[in-house]
Amino acid sequence: MNKALHVFIYLFLILTGAALYFTYETFLNKEEMSDRNKALRDTIIEASAYIEKDVKYSANEACPDAEKYKIDISPLTAEMATSGNPEMKDVLAEAEAYRYSLEDTVHDPLAWGKKERDLLRNIYEIDPMTGKPLDDGTTKMTADSEAVRLLRKFVDSLRKQKDQFAKTREAIPSLRKQVENLVAEVNDLKPQIRKDRKTIEERDASITDLTEQKTKLEGEIVDKKAQIDQLNVEITSLRDDITTARQETEAAKEELEKEKDMVSKLKKMIQDLQKSMIANVGSGTSEIGAAVTSLPAGDKGKILEANNEAAFAIIEVTPEAMMQLKGNDLMRPLPMLDFPIKRPGFNGPAGEIVGRVRLRQEVPGKNWIVCDILSNWTQAEIKKNDVVFAD
Repeated sequence: MNKALHVFIYLFLILTGAALYFTYETFLNKEEMSDRNKALRDTIIEASAYIEKDVKYSANEACPDAEKYKIDISPLTAEMATSGNPEMKDVLAEAEAYRYSLEDTVHDPLAWGKKERDLLRNIYEIDPMTGKPLDDGTTKMTADSEAVRLLRKFVDSLRKQKDQFAKTREAIPSLRKQVENLVAEVNDLKPQIRKDRKTIEERDASITDLTEQKTKLEGEIVDKKAQIDQLNVEITSLRDDITTARQETEAAKEELEKEKDMVSKLKKMIQDLQKSMIANVGSGTSEIGAAVTSLPAGDKGKILEANNEAAFAIIEVTPEAMMQLKGNDLMRPLPMLDFPIKRPGFNGPAGEIVGRVRLRQEVPGKNWIVCDILSNWTQAEIKKNDVVFAD
């Protein structure tokens, strides 16, 4: 009996030791599993901050402000500059996989916290009546537990986000192709635009050069016209001189033929002239031999033509002014007087006065006088219709 008891005690001790060993090993495995589950829960909770809750994607979503992404594809021709209706192309429409929703920057992350951390512990389906895990007769049920539903939601969000990334990757090559086409089109246009701009600059330079030549030729034409006018004046004067000489020659012939009669007429004219001189001297109104040094103040005429570069002008004086210069019988020689020139409304250093002229030669048969422009008195260019006056 003692031997059996001893055997039983030794057997019990052996079994107890084995149980303690297995209990210790099980405890270590349980502790490792607990730490592993905790690490997985912590990782899932942390990763939820980077997973979007609800990824939106619309296959037919239109881009707002679509007009901003339309480019002019009409040719660079002069006709298109006035038509005002260029052909436009939507660049984004050419990118078939592109959708505006791919650019959505509003992210609503799962951002799980303590509540979801606790739900991840509920790996079994719970009977709402008893509050105990359900089983199918052999094993506890996990398919519809809170932890599995939460993990399924986590996986579903990952899948949607993955699909969104896939569609984004699909759109990028299409957009890149459109950018490539635009770059090629712009690179083709730039040389043509540069060439056209060079042509325009050369044309502008040519226009500028031609304008300068035109201005120079116009100046030369003015000079030539002034010279022609001066020559015409001189020709007219010479013609008048020739006509006068012819008339004088004819008159001299007649006088030679009628010498006696002419002598008597001359004597009578001398006697009449002497009487007239005596009468005029007595009255102080003689004009013969009187030297004209000035005229009464007032307007005397106007400028007909003026050449400031050649420093001459032609003036037309009034009949009254011509008699003041040459006498009532217009027989006195033309005095070399200076007259100021004014332009009504002109506002210069000397008021309305623009210059001064000096009488040089009259044009026979007309109230025209050729004058020299006095450069030291010039305030501005003398022009046609400027007023000649006596101060």
